Amino acid sequence: MAIHGKYMDVDAVSAYLGVHKSTIYRLLKRDDFPGARVGADWRFKAESVDRWFLERERGSRRAKTRDSSEPLQRKGPGAIATSGSDSNGR
Repeated sequence: MAIHGKYMDVDAVSAYLGVHKSTIYRLLKRDDFPGARVGADWRFKAESVDRWFLERERGSRRAKTRDSSEPLQRKGPGAIATSGSDSNGR
């Protein structure tokens, strides 16, 4: 694990978040994690990682607070029939 001044490498950021290095690389590949490529290495600012985490945390809370009385809306084969709908989802 290495912290270079105010920047962390992949080992440091994975330890910081408590996840495996492969998780960080997967997020980077999907362009879903704040980092900068420096030569062959990646560097991360703790502030950017914290901000990314808080945004994710807020998004999870919003998803959990969805009104549970709202019926699920799925179309197509295997659709969930809700009250008032027939077996075809209508």
